[in-house]
Parts: sequence; C-alpha cells; structure tokens
Amino acid sequence: IRFLSEAGYNIPAEAGVVGYSDLELSSHFFPSITTVRINRRTLGYLAARTLVDVITGRITCPVQIYLQPSLVIRESTGCSSSIKGDIKNENRLNSD
Repeated sequence: IRFLSEAGYNIPAEAGVVGYSDLELSSHFFPSITTVRINRRTLGYLAARTLVDVITGRITCPVQIYLQPSLVIRESTGCSSSIKGDIKNENRLNSD
C-alpha cells in the first residue's frame, strides 16, 4: 500500500489491494486490507494428522488437502456494502 501510495495511486480508487492469511495487522493499516482468510487451526490440525498418517503408512505422498477460504472485505478494495453482504452470505453458506 505504501509503495502504491508513494507512486501516486489512490487506494482503492485506482488500485485495489488484497492480502492473504488475514494477519491481525491487516485491519490496522490505512486503508485496512481486504484479505483471504483460512482457518489456521484447521490447517495445523490437518497438517499434523497427515504427517502422522504418512509416518504410520496409512497414506502415501503426495497428499492434497483443500481448505475453503473466506474473503474478509475491508477498505483496500473499495467494495460497496451490498457486495460485502453478498460475500458474507456466500462465505457462511460455504462453511456449513
């Protein structure tokens, strides 16, 4: 965001910024950063369980695990409040 701002871009009017992992700092930047969130606790659990399964021979490598991410819309993309509501509803439906 700093680089784009220093280059003369107006965030989010001229350039949108999206991060990944939803770090706690994301909400403290100005503008606050829209981000893709994954459940890190679930990721850690699945990684540990997969490691145990590989060590014990229950599964073999390579292993693919898919986690459903969610989108946390903040100021850095300039999305309207109606889009935010649509995304929140979609994320809620996908997490059931």
